[in-house]
Amino acid sequence: MKSLHNRIFIVVLLLFAFLSFGFFSGVRASFYNQWGDKLYIQKEYKEAVEKYKSAAELEDGYAYYRLFGMYFRGLGVPQDLQMSKTMLEKAVAYNHPSAQVAMGRILLQEGKDIDRAITLLKLAAQQEEVLAYMHLAMAYETGYRVPKDLAKAREYSNLAKAHGMKMNQQRVESKSSNLRDTTAAIQSGLKKLGYYNGTVDGMTGPMTRRAISSFQRAYGYEEDVEISPKVLKQIEESLR
Repeated sequence: MKSLHNRIFIVVLLLFAFLSFGFFSGVRASFYNQWGDKLYIQKEYKEAVEKYKSAAELEDGYAYYRLFGMYFRGLGVPQDLQMSKTMLEKAVAYNHPSAQVAMGRILLQEGKDIDRAITLLKLAAQQEEVLAYMHLAMAYETGYRVPKDLAKAREYSNLAKAHGMKMNQQRVESKSSNLRDTTAAIQSGLKKLGYYNGTVDGMTGPMTRRAISSFQRAYGYEEDVEISPKVLKQIEESLR
């Protein structure tokens, strides 16, 4: 009986140690992430990367997501799109909602593995990630890469509004249309400047983002590689 009690005690002790290790790992990862965020705000990017890497070693999804952005933009590290993709996949593997949204958007824009794209966006939506609601509403409202479904569009639009995002069905459709128009104009301008060799189709993918990055770097602009009126204005000014 005493031997049985000893074995039970050891099992409980090991279980407690295992759970404690996980808890303290989470605390340490949070500490490194907060430190990294502070350094990022101060534009001390190289030091921020080191803190995010320390958190990533503790299997933290947020840290991997931040490293995805750092490698993608070349902040604190040489720009490395392949490493950026690896970091994003790891963040997705650790169920980070922002990473799920980012990967879902990339897959939708590229027209690859649409089922996975929608699954990732829905997983992020289950974690109440507002941008997931918005992108799902846009996709179903406009029929972008998925069958048009106004009932689902309304469902996700209402969820987005319930979480504070101001949007309605007309704005959802308008936003998607405006984004494509802006993307097409950016692609056309970059093509004239010699930075883009792809099709002017209004679809954002790695080729478009690489072209934006190369253009911004060459003309001395801060590299943000986002599809936006600001980038379009930069290109238009360069064409004059």
